[in-house]
Amino acid sequence: MNNKGNRKHLTFEQRVEIEKSLTENKSFAEIGRIIGKDSSTISKEVRLHARVKERPDPGYTNPPCIHRKKCKMTCLCDEQCGTMCKICKKQNMRCIDVCPAYETAECEKLKKPPYVCNGCAKKSHCLMPRMFYSSKYAHDEYRSVLVDSRVGINQTPESIQSMNDLLVPLIRDKHQSIGHIYATHAEELGCSRRTLYSYINDCVFDIRNGDLRRSVRYKKRRKPTKA
Repeated sequence: MNNKGNRKHLTFEQRVEIEKSLTENKSFAEIGRIIGKDSSTISKEVRLHARVKERPDPGYTNPPCIHRKKCKMTCLCDEQCGTMCKICKKQNMRCIDVCPAYETAECEKLKKPPYVCNGCAKKSHCLMPRMFYSSKYAHDEYRSVLVDSRVGINQTPESIQSMNDLLVPLIRDKHQSIGHIYATHAEELGCSRRTLYSYINDCVFDIRNGDLRRSVRYKKRRKPTKA
């Protein structure tokens, strides 16, 4: 694909490809080449939308403790049996439930790319907390944030995206002014110039006030003095 660096939002199909590629242990650079995005975009997407997958059974074997190799804790059950608690087989005496020093161990692999367990060979039986990237969950979360950030705007997400696709290349690449754009694309925009400036000021689009050459020259208005 030749649309690398196009500043467009990730689509659901691209997120599905990211999930599939992570399962195949492909690097962020390889995934970026497949969907036409920079590797840093893939990295941010995965870290932003990765989530912990909980064990379905609360009585599952407890995750390992970071102190498990050196632990010599005994007699947490008050029976003075002398047996180390970490090898005790008594019911309701799991370390996670009774030991005050228990701390869940975290996989060191999750601290570096790809930051998730999608392609890990041990993911089915690993006892440590597991992180996964799900395309459906990521896209649902993205849509929720997108809608919440645009509450109060009298536009649909589709019309906002259409306006964004029109404005970004004209302002960033061709350096056209809002007045020039309005003279040729007023019907496509479907809102007044004043509303368009408000949308840009509220960060509705991928362009900012700094992208408007004249806007950055204006001094900030002084607040009216109170009588």
